[in-house]
Amino acid sequence: MMDKFKNALDKGVASVSVKSNVFVENTKISTQINNLKNNINQTKTEMANTIYAVWSAGTPVQQAANSYCAAIADMERQIEQLKQKMEQVKTDSRQILGEKGVQNTCGNCGIVNDAAAKFCVYCGKKLI
Repeated sequence: MMDKFKNALDKGVASVSVKSNVFVENTKISTQINNLKNNINQTKTEMANTIYAVWSAGTPVQQAANSYCAAIADMERQIEQLKQKMEQVKTDSRQILGEKGVQNTCGNCGIVNDAAAKFCVYCGKKLI
């Protein structure tokens, strides 16, 4: 009887440990994604100001626009890679815990959450 209790307790402790590590890792990734989104917005503002200044001077704006657009596209790629990393962290934790792949996709951002989740780990919206 005590062995069953000890095994259940050990499994519970391991589960909490894995889930808290997943939460910390996903929080770090979400912060990186939000920082990149802020950088994209700042780059767009800077691009608009620069392009207008170049246009006002009567010079072609294509070269200035290209460099900003390339930087924005690179940041968007980084965001997609981080979203994939977030999914991999969740998949790995499910595998460690022996959980089946039950999922709940957020209607707001498209991130796949655990079935038991009430809020999205990425955007914080309430899940249906």
